[in-house]
Amino acid sequence: MDFYRLCNTTNKALEKLMPILTPAALAAGFFFSKVFIVFAPFVVEFFALLTLSGALRLTVGDMARCLRHPFPILLFLLVCHVLIPLLAFGASRLLFAANAAVIAGYVLLYATPTAVSTTIWAQIYKGDMALTLTIILLDVLLAPIVTPATVALLVGAKVHLDMSHMAWELVLMVVIPTLVGIFLNESSHGKIPDKIAPPLAPLAKLSIFFLIAGNTAVAAPSIHLSDPLTLLVGILCLVLGIAAYLVAAPVARLAKLPSDKTVSLVMACGMRNISAGATIAIRFFPTQSALPCLLGIVFQQMLAAIVGKAVLKSRKPKIQN
Repeated sequence: MDFYRLCNTTNKALEKLMPILTPAALAAGFFFSKVFIVFAPFVVEFFALLTLSGALRLTVGDMARCLRHPFPILLFLLVCHVLIPLLAFGASRLLFAANAAVIAGYVLLYATPTAVSTTIWAQIYKGDMALTLTIILLDVLLAPIVTPATVALLVGAKVHLDMSHMAWELVLMVVIPTLVGIFLNESSHGKIPDKIAPPLAPLAKLSIFFLIAGNTAVAAPSIHLSDPLTLLVGILCLVLGIAAYLVAAPVARLAKLPSDKTVSLVMACGMRNISAGATIAIRFFPTQSALPCLLGIVFQQMLAAIVGKAVLKSRKPKIQN
């Protein structure tokens, strides 16, 4: 088996393991925190690698074609960055009125951009890949403005935040690697991605493991599984994760989007860059603010597989070989 075939085989195996890989990383960081704490100083670098891997196939041309018909993108911004954050804020405030840190964690979770791994599920459910990639790119570029602004607007008065530092971390983790990926793709007419994407893809997925484990190891001393707060935070994470799909799907259908664009919109609204949220929460927020992000990691890939299939049942899922 040649090198590139081995890389592709490994990457496909890791893609199938994604619903297990992320909870496993969470458990590893929690139960073996003294081991995985060594990865905590490198979480920004791990995240940058993950973002670069996802951005290598992005092109300016794809984005331009989608921007000429921006209605689905505007719907995405409305649902993803207005309706769902407000829902998360309202629900968390109802349940955790006396805990500003946990409320801030939920707002941060749903203020982060859509996940790069949205591409995996959009492909599985036959979404519009040009639209999916454009949404990811725009959301990433807007993240240093949208994420701090959303948090400041909804909870900024209750939690001390270093907005400029938070924005800079987002630039380092998502904006610069994305622009580098686009530049490498465009300048080489796809030749560089053809060379480096196959080995980078499995490395990026492994980086998810160490990124999550490192973040969890930092927060582990403050997470108590026997604490009713932890259970309640986890339950709300599950409910809000499902609700994100249930909000996005009717909006897409009411707007009479074609089925492929509906898939892209629903998956982009349902998936969040939770690892970025966890990294920011641990670095800039009170410790309990990391709970929603860390527990949200447990459910995200599972919900993409189960709830995504349920709300997109008119589309037959097909895993690409």
